[in-house]
Amino acid sequence: MLDGEVVESGTVYEIFAEPKHPFTLDLVNRTQNLSLPDRLLKSQYGDLVKIHYRGKWAEEPVIAETLRRFPVTINILHGNIEYIGEAPIGTLVAGIQGEAAARESAREYLRQHVAKLETIHAQ
Repeated sequence: MLDGEVVESGTVYEIFAEPKHPFTLDLVNRTQNLSLPDRLLKSQYGDLVKIHYRGKWAEEPVIAETLRRFPVTINILHGNIEYIGEAPIGTLVAGIQGEAAARESAREYLRQHVAKLETIHAQ
């Protein structure tokens, strides 16, 4: 609710997994507490990505499989997985280092195997 008006409806999981209203999105981001220091945003870690996990993706070895398939290094900088009922929901911030083509291939693989991948900064 915002100023006495319902701005988002759905199950708790749906609202946390896919907030649509800017107010709800801000609330969910604060709840997940994924703010990063400015020095990390300057991308000394290669490509900086935010990986969103939902449902089954949160329990699959996606990072391990990415490392096995592509010649990249992935440095986990921040993350959180919570359970709403029995359903996992989480976010991971990571740096991906390696040759440009390998980083792009790794990002594309991740895009296909997680709920959502955001590139915060590409080197």
